[in-house]
Amino acid sequence: TGRTRGGLSQKPDGRQYYAWLVKESTGSSLSMDQLYLLLQKQFQKTYKEMKQTLTTYQELTGGTPDLAPVNDGFPLSDPTAILEDLQNRMQQDFPALADLTAQTVQCDIQDVDAGLEAYSSPAFYMIPPIDALMQNTIRINRSSTADGIELYTTLAHEGYPGHLYQSAYFNDREPVPLPIRKLFSYGGYVEGWAYYTERISYEYAAQVLAEAEGSLGSSYPAALLCTLLAQQRDLQINLFCLLDLSLHYYGAEESELLRSLESFGLSE
Repeated sequence: TGRTRGGLSQKPDGRQYYAWLVKESTGSSLSMDQLYLLLQKQFQKTYKEMKQTLTTYQELTGGTPDLAPVNDGFPLSDPTAILEDLQNRMQQDFPALADLTAQTVQCDIQDVDAGLEAYSSPAFYMIPPIDALMQNTIRINRSSTADGIELYTTLAHEGYPGHLYQSAYFNDREPVPLPIRKLFSYGGYVEGWAYYTERISYEYAAQVLAEAEGSLGSSYPAALLCTLLAQQRDLQINLFCLLDLSLHYYGAEESELLRSLESFGLSE
């Protein structure tokens, strides 16, 4: 196994299977060509917005972006403290979970075991067992998740107001959700929600930095840095999708994908 260097497009009926897989995973009824065009347009739009943010930062500071304040200098580093901060800040946009659930929601946060780091995601939320639906678990892979704003936004994705918030809300509804609803998987909705909230958390991170410096306002350099990183993250996710379609549906060769990456300055 694992000897084929090409994508699904090189397998019998591979393109048709991939098209079905995308539709089943995302819930989108768009064709592969429509999705590719949509991703291209969004990439170009985000790229232009990122260039404008960078220009604004340079005009304001007279220099290139210094990421130290949002990485090593980020005020929050303890995962529990970060989740508490996110629970408070998310109430600007979402109801507090305590107002939505009758039961007390708990969360156990631990690092991934060192022996599993090479095989694990940067972080993941574990769906609670059926007999303890309010006992939530988040695992952090320290080998691929850095401290600073990356940890902050990752915990927003996995915890509040991301997967944990959505899961606890669903599991404590009155009347209790029909059991059949637990048999279906809605990957596009679940991950779409988590990424949507991760994106919002960059704004919360900017507030954390502004408060730590005793300064507020959209022109504050740290806020612009958070915007730049959010836009960079959007481009990263978009590029992953474009490459996936290119490989598995359009049959791109490895050399073509490498040239595409090199055009973005990704040569390693």
